[in-house]
This record gives sequence, structure tokens and C-alpha cells, in this order.
Amino acid sequence: MKFEFKMFNKISFSLLSVHLITIIFALALATTVQARAQGLDGNEGDNCVINGTQQEGICTKITECEKPCANEEMIFERCQKTGRRMVPIVCCPKVRPTKSISAAKCLEYKELACTPYYWSRFDDRIVFETKVSNCAYNTHPVIIGGKVAQRREFPHMALIAWRDDDNFGCGGILISDQFVLTAAHCLNHPIYGPISHVRLGEHDQSNPNESTHIDVKVSKLFPHKLYRKLYYYNDIALIRLQHSVNFTDAIRPACLPEEPTPVGSIDATITGWGSGQQIQQIDVLKKVHIEVFDHKTCSEQNKPNYRTPEGVRETTQFCAGSTTHRHTACRGDSGGPLQIMHKHHHCTYIIIGITSVGKACENFRYGSISIYTRVYPYLSWIESIVWPGQYNGSIQAGGY
Repeated sequence: MKFEFKMFNKISFSLLSVHLITIIFALALATTVQARAQGLDGNEGDNCVINGTQQEGICTKITECEKPCANEEMIFERCQKTGRRMVPIVCCPKVRPTKSISAAKCLEYKELACTPYYWSRFDDRIVFETKVSNCAYNTHPVIIGGKVAQRREFPHMALIAWRDDDNFGCGGILISDQFVLTAAHCLNHPIYGPISHVRLGEHDQSNPNESTHIDVKVSKLFPHKLYRKLYYYNDIALIRLQHSVNFTDAIRPACLPEEPTPVGSIDATITGWGSGQQIQQIDVLKKVHIEVFDHKTCSEQNKPNYRTPEGVRETTQFCAGSTTHRHTACRGDSGGPLQIMHKHHHCTYIIIGITSVGKACENFRYGSISIYTRVYPYLSWIESIVWPGQYNGSIQAGGY
């Protein structure tokens, strides 16, 4: 028994050693594979994945890779963690094709949120570029029940006036240097007439010294060709300004969607100078975080009526708001944006909807759901007016 016990221990030890060696080898292999997958141990030209955004990338010299803003969540990750290199090799996002001129313009506009900053190493032999954000820090958006927006947080916001005495009654969205997107029903007021001018760069209307806003006269109005005044269908329009505007920290276009909005599974933000909890229009830009509902919920909350005889059209409209809280858009918010943060572009919003149909704020009780015009179905129409003849085929652009 003593001999057998010794043999058993010897055999057990040998088997245990084999198992340990196997486990250690497997862990080492898994760590190596994971490291390469995460861009931690790759050579120049190898594929990698950026942890923060899960974007596919290529191991590239840092001096040859496009730089994000300094305070973005995505920070460059080294492909080679071991050894010291004069020029680090990092996981750089792959160049990806854009599907439309508006997507290419989005890449152009997102650069406006950053200011290049250069620094050197090794006695100025190598110059590195970083980018510093020049926009407001994005707080989580929590205008009824909303919070005051920060200055420069929504630089695409516009105010629309129906006459020259700054009688602002609708909102809008700057989408290029000369075009503002809004709701078609905002183009003409039954008493004041057509739009007179658009204000950009505003934040607090009660404080003329608080922002360097500009007023730009209107050149031409473009209601959608299928819009009819009696109904809220195809409630979308473009405003061409008399001249191009210069972009600043407080005036910068928003992006348009590259794909349909997955309603029922996302949250979004509305912004505006609407009535808030008062009957009168408020002075300071507000924001509120709301839910985008599926079509069934939307239809149950918005039955057919004389303005929407077919009910809510799923192809071109959706609903957003709250079924329990007084969080929604109201008077003065019409034509303003329903937006989500861009996944890859710092401090940039994608406009997925335009405020179209809502209730008067004083009628709210335990929540309200408003109807918004979807933007994506009208993308070709928008591009044909804003950027006519500028797009042929796929455009290669950076991955941010």
C-alpha cells in the first residue's frame, strides 16, 4: 500500500504538471490572440481593434494617423506594448467609405470641433499633432422638465423669425454653411407671413452680450413637394440663407443620418426655446432626454384626426417623449431637432427627427408623446438641394 501510494503521488504529480503546462500554454496563447485582437502587440500594418469604440483599425505610426480630439473617450492604444520606439505604433481606425455626400460633409464638419495642437520630441526631429476640443463638454442630457443647455453644446441650433422684429416662433437646424433644416409648417405664419431671417449662435435671448449670435436673411424656402398645409405629413423643409455663414465655436452644422433610425430601442435629445413649463417662450436654450417609441405605441397615443387622417405614417414619422413624465416638445420647439450623439465623431450630433406635432404645454398631465418627421427617408431630397451634383459614387473618408 505504501508503494502504491507513492506511485499514485508520482503519477498524479506528472499528470498535474502536464495539465498545468497545458493551461499555462493555453492562457499564453489566448493572451497573445487577445492582445493582437485588441491592438496590443501588433506590428505596423497588422489589423487591430480599438477597445473604446470596437472600431477596426490598422497598426500605424502615430505621426501618420488622423488624431481625435484630446478629450475624446477613444485614446490611441499602442500596438506594441513592449520596447521603446521613437515613433509609437498605434491602433489607427481603418479608412471607411461613406455612402453619401452628407456623410462626407459630416466628416468635414466634425473637424470644426477640434483645434490642432503641435508638439515635438527629440530636439524637434519629430513633430506630433494632437487636437484640443473647442466645444462645450457634453454632459449627459437628463422643453418640459429639461435642463438648460451649455453654451456651444448645440452649435447647430437655429431660431426662425417670421418678421424683422425678432418674433421667433420655430426652431431649425444648421446642416451646411447656407442651409437650415426645419418643419414645413414653420415656413409661413397665418398672421406674420413667411420667414424673414434665421438667428444662429444664440443661447440666452435675454442677454445680448452672452453670445455672438448672427442674423441672416432668407433667400429661398423649400417645403417638401408632397407637403400639404392641411396635414402634418411630409412636414419637412429647407431654408436657403442669403449668404454662406462662417463657422465658429458656437455655429457649426449637425450631421444627417446614414441609416434608418431603429425606433423603439434608442433614447434621444430634443432642444429648443419652446414654452417649457410656461405658456410664454423661454429665453435660454433647453435640452431634455426622451425615449423614441415603436410604431405600435406611437399609434396608440396618436389616433387619426383631421390633420393626420391616416394616423402616424411609419415610413416617414415616429413618436418620442415620455408616457410617465412631462418631458416633450411644445410650442416654439417646432422645426427643432431630435438628435443623438454620433458614435465616432467628437461633440457631433446626428439629426434623426424634426419636431412636427405636439400638444400645448399647458395641456400636459402625466406625460406626452409628440410626432416627429423622420429625416432619413428625405436624405436624397435634402442632398439634391443642399449639395447638388457634388456626389458620384463612394467617397473614401477617415474612420472617426
